[in-house]
Parts: sequence; C-alpha cells; structure tokens
Amino acid sequence: MKLKNLINLAATTITLSLGVVINPAVSRAVTMFSSVKLEEGWSFGFEGYDIEHQGQGVIDIFVSYDYVEGIGVDDPFEYPEFTQIYNFIDDFLVNYPNETDFWEILNKNLVTELLTEPIPTEFGFDYQLGEVLDSLTVEIGVQSGSGDVFIPRSSIVTGTPGTEVNLDESWSFVLEDYAIEH
Repeated sequence: MKLKNLINLAATTITLSLGVVINPAVSRAVTMFSSVKLEEGWSFGFEGYDIEHQGQGVIDIFVSYDYVEGIGVDDPFEYPEFTQIYNFIDDFLVNYPNETDFWEILNKNLVTELLTEPIPTEFGFDYQLGEVLDSLTVEIGVQSGSGDVFIPRSSIVTGTPGTEVNLDESWSFVLEDYAIEH
C-alpha cells in the first residue's frame, strides 16, 4: 500500500509542477496577441435586382469595403450601418439619369458618389464614407438575357478616397456552353 500511495503522490507532484510551467506560457501568449494589427472590412450584396438600364435587366451587386485603421476603437458607432448604404445604392439605381450608359460608367459613377456624397441615414445624420474607408469595391454582375444580350458579364470598380477618388476597373464576360466545331 505504501508504494501505491508514493506513486500517487509522485504523479500529483508532477501534475502540480507541470501546472506551474504552463501558466507563464499562457501569460506570454496573451502578450503576443496584444500587438496584432487588424485590417477590417465588410461586404454585402443584392441578388436578382431587377433594373431598367440598357433595356430590362437583372443584376447581382457585390459591395465590399475596407475600413481605415483604428475605426471603432473609441466609438463603435463609427462603423457605417450597411443597410443605409444599401438604401443609397437602391435609390441611385432607381433614379440613375442615363439609361444608355455603359455598365462600367454607371459603376464608376456609383463608386464615386458613394465615396464623395453624404449617405443619408435614418439616424438623423449622414455618413461620409470617404472618411472611414480605405477602399470600396462594387461588382455589378449583369445576368444573361439582360438588355437582350445572352452573355453574363460584369463590371468591377474599386475606389480609393482622397482629394480625388482614384478608380480601378475591370470588365469580364463568360461564354456559357460555347461549342467549337473542328
């Protein structure tokens, strides 16, 4: 019996000493995480949005943006509430003045307005996205059959706020089930 008690005591002692060794490691790990740099962003989309532009069409819109460093640290209400931006985009598309503009032009105008114009909110103040975003990207996917063009296509525009909005854009299309005869 005495040997068994001695073994149990030794096992307990080992467990206790391991506990002492582990605790400082956990403490150091917490210190390492305090210096992590975060890059934050948000995205949302519209799917199957009916629009009268270049004829009757259906589009999918994907909006993503990167926040400026330090947003929300002192005030979590610095983050723009995305449904207000969604409503602004919907209003922009419904009231867009030139139905014959290329999709690329419409998209560049949308990104520019989002970064330069006040975004009205239901909270009694306006958002100024150019002050809280590092960049904003809008992808407009035009579904096949829109405007009687049976090729899906898309326009992607990224805007960077500054004294002027810098725009980068790309355009793509897809030939679905395209048969090649040899």
